[in-house]
Amino acid sequence: MNRKNLEYEMKKFVGGGSFIKKIDLARFMGVKDPNTCNRYLSGLESVGRGLYYIPDVCAAILDE
Repeated sequence: MNRKNLEYEMKKFVGGGSFIKKIDLARFMGVKDPNTCNRYLSGLESVGRGLYYIPDVCAAILDE
């Protein structure tokens, strides 16, 4: 899966927005515990109440 496809699928999952919460990322990845996603979100800047910019999250996932 490339970055553009991952971004598209993630944006579709959250209803077309550009930001995702940790709990939604966990659901998107099929994980029950949202804390499992901390490794992807560490070092990323959160906006508002724990919202992360989807392109940044996708880059972090694919860089690992």
